Amino acid sequence: MNPPTLLRKIMRATAGLTASAGVLLCPSPADHGAAPVFADVSVDAGGLAEARLGAGAFAPDPAVVDAGPAAAGSVGDDDPRDALATVTTLSAVADAMIAEARPTTNFGREAGREMTEGMKVGADDRADKLPGIVRSLVKFDVSRIPSHATIIRARMSLYLVYWRDSSRHPTHRVTAYRVAGTWTETGVTWNNQPPFAEASGYFDVPSSDRQDVFRPYPDWDVTEVVQDWVTGDVPNHGLMLRGNETITMRGFATREGGAEYSPLLEIEYTLEAPTTTPTRTPTRPVSPTPRRTETPRPTATATRTATPTPTATRTRTPTATATDIPATPVAYLPIALTGAEVGVDEPTAQPVAPGATPTAASPKPTAAAAADITWVRRAPLSMRRGGVGVAADDAGRVYAVGGSTSGGPPLYEPSFSAAVERYDPDTFGWQRLADLGLSRDSVAVAVAGGRVFAVGGLTSARIGGGSSYSKVEEYRAADDEWVAVAGLPTSLGAAGAVGGPDGKVYVFGGIQYVFNIQSPLFPERRDLDTVFVYDPARNAWTRRAPMPRPIVSPAVAVARNGRIYVLDGSDNYEYDPRTDLWATRRGLPTARTGLGAAGAPDGLVYAAGGFDADSKALAIVEAYDPARDTWTRRADMLSARGGITLVAGKGSIFAVDGSTMEEGILP
Repeated sequence: MNPPTLLRKIMRATAGLTASAGVLLCPSPADHGAAPVFADVSVDAGGLAEARLGAGAFAPDPAVVDAGPAAAGSVGDDDPRDALATVTTLSAVADAMIAEARPTTNFGREAGREMTEGMKVGADDRADKLPGIVRSLVKFDVSRIPSHATIIRARMSLYLVYWRDSSRHPTHRVTAYRVAGTWTETGVTWNNQPPFAEASGYFDVPSSDRQDVFRPYPDWDVTEVVQDWVTGDVPNHGLMLRGNETITMRGFATREGGAEYSPLLEIEYTLEAPTTTPTRTPTRPVSPTPRRTETPRPTATATRTATPTPTATRTRTPTATATDIPATPVAYLPIALTGAEVGVDEPTAQPVAPGATPTAASPKPTAAAAADITWVRRAPLSMRRGGVGVAADDAGRVYAVGGSTSGGPPLYEPSFSAAVERYDPDTFGWQRLADLGLSRDSVAVAVAGGRVFAVGGLTSARIGGGSSYSKVEEYRAADDEWVAVAGLPTSLGAAGAVGGPDGKVYVFGGIQYVFNIQSPLFPERRDLDTVFVYDPARNAWTRRAPMPRPIVSPAVAVARNGRIYVLDGSDNYEYDPRTDLWATRRGLPTARTGLGAAGAPDGLVYAAGGFDADSKALAIVEAYDPARDTWTRRADMLSARGGITLVAGKGSIFAVDGSTMEEGILP
């Protein structure tokens, strides 16, 4: 039983108190040999509960446990109130739901009980309810925790009051994301929702016809983001709760429902410098996202990365002879504790060489050199979709443009999107921008001369073939709008595009659908070898020398040497914009399609992900050195993915598909 669990039990037993008391948590008679735990508990008028826990040197006398206060045991030489950690329970200071179906409505004062709106997440397909996606936001004030505190564990607890499922989804994953912008409980709506950043923790919330399903679930591990809030590494704008956003839903009580139902944040922390790296293994797999610069703090202050000892084992305070009774009033609570539950978790630490500085943990590279890419997961797109066009601007911001989602029954026709999002590497969050003028997927996106262009695109159907487009739009950031510019000489989609060293947009290959006179309902598909160049200064297109062969969805990268590299299969084609000539260079060691490529600041061209000949997704990353015409294997991505786009930022590369994003931090 961990300290936050103990504190919840304490607070239920001392509900309504606004005072301080000593509480002795006794083992049950069956747990012979278990050490009781002493806690100094205080509850203020605002409902904030705090306990300082200590494992006391109590004699494990079953008679004491059975007899209660009249036969109180005594303490030994070690004061049981010597704290191991401080545990604080915080109630939410703001919470609200936002609904796609009511984009301008604020739900910040809903109680979330008796089937009211509350804090819902997921999606609903019922027209008479809130059809579409619903999300929720919650915020806790952690300013009372000292900034030098080391957060041992932080868990968010939500009280389930509503669920709706399909037979295919008996559980519903609810993920908490760090909010990267400001919002207010009485002002936030779907249309003005703040951007959110990396995932902080998740839990698969069950559903059941049993009455006991409606209860608190203290299962969201948010330790990393709470530590960052406390130390001031990132501003505290709270958390955004998102479900799977299909046709299932969960609803949680809000703080307006009363203290018994309010969202809670239970934080266990210490102010002493720990002797081990306090990295606890969560009860459920949670992948907190590290920051770009994980510089360890000095061991003189409380930090998450302290000098570890060569070994650390689970320890417990030895039992001593009972000699005295604590002076503070003691309340005996019938809480069953085993010896293992009272023990202190001290994870095994790795030895550090004398004089060496311990570093923060990073994902373990696979088949890579000592100094290699560090891959970390970043915030996913707020709207999951396929066929997204992706590019990065000079500031390292990533644009995700257009795409499509699978439709519903009976035909499951895709739905095409005009949505545009932008990822800011400084805030680690996505921001919704103005929509495209035309909904489409497989749109090619490029940044040239600091300007963002969306080129061509496709719409397709399961029945009746597809359409390709010649439309080109430019994003005007000052007005947050897309404007049409000169269209392509021909319609196309699924092309590769980059901004060249000359400030022009280069578009390679793709697909064109043309009218089929023999079967008018099924257009003819043509795979293209074409190369088109757009000059923003003249608002005009020109045709260049074709590629050596037609390629659909080529991986295209511009290198620091001014050449453009087009990758597909095992082929590596080099194009020189100055001479309009093609050359074949050393092919990829791992043949694949659907890969991403980017020219990085280090002068290398990186190729990541893709599908092999058996359509198996790959996590492989390889780097091409144009100066030496050689390939080297680099650290794999964290997950195998195909159909991705790779773009370069400042000192990083980003691997993006329609739902997830990983950042590769270059050495």
